[in-house]
Amino acid sequence: MTDDRIAKTFVPLYSQLARLLEQMIDENTYPPGSRLPTESALAEEHGVSVITVRGALKVLIEKGRVERFPGKGTFVLEKRPIRAAWGLGSIGDIDMTTIQSDMITLAAGKVAPPDWVRDAFGHEERVELPWMRNVRAIDRERFMVSDVYHRREFAALVRSRRFRGLMQQRKLVVMALCELEGVALGEIRQSLSATLANEDIADALLIEPGQPLLVMERLFLATDGRVIQVGKTHYRVDHYRYNLNLRPIEERRATVSSARRRVLDEGAANQVLAGS
Repeated sequence: MTDDRIAKTFVPLYSQLARLLEQMIDENTYPPGSRLPTESALAEEHGVSVITVRGALKVLIEKGRVERFPGKGTFVLEKRPIRAAWGLGSIGDIDMTTIQSDMITLAAGKVAPPDWVRDAFGHEERVELPWMRNVRAIDRERFMVSDVYHRREFAALVRSRRFRGLMQQRKLVVMALCELEGVALGEIRQSLSATLANEDIADALLIEPGQPLLVMERLFLATDGRVIQVGKTHYRVDHYRYNLNLRPIEERRATVSSARRRVLDEGAANQVLAGS
């Protein structure tokens, strides 16, 4: 049975388990210098696969919370300052930032958006859109600042008590809007670039101007193709990195073909059972 502390959400199981194990480390269930249970023991304890455990341990190793010694096991390290603690690559990874960090809204209202936002929403005329500037922090240290713009008809939603309640539950802003509006998030289109912090962004992140930053522009689409939210986020590169996993097209085709064959086989088996 899966650990009750691991929820059925779109957040990957390995990410949830990594967060749970890190919490146990912080609570001294596994103090510095202690050895973690084996992969199979952790899998049995939390009701997950060994592959999920390995993924969780990989996250903790990258964050400097544990270290693996071949033939001896995985040991808990003394907690160090956060460095490159985040990886991006899926909606689940984005959602994990809301679970493991605190959000502060620096400003909100209706503003005339920049041209790139207006173009994304397909507005030819200059109209005001709901806007928010949020920062996220761990232990009061800010690591990202986001400027997000929403559809005009969402203006009342982002001012509502229900929206504020969802924010207190550490929901993604766009997921909260989808829940309130009754729409499903279809995909996130994003583009990556880099820049140096200007005075405005540096002031929001409480850093010195001129420091290098990772910039992510995102377009959030509903399943019907409507643009729900447009945003630009600046990340401190000493706390964030972008992970992108690639594989050969041939391997992907083989995986798809295998999955298709499995579906066909299951369908044939169901027909046999239905006729018996």
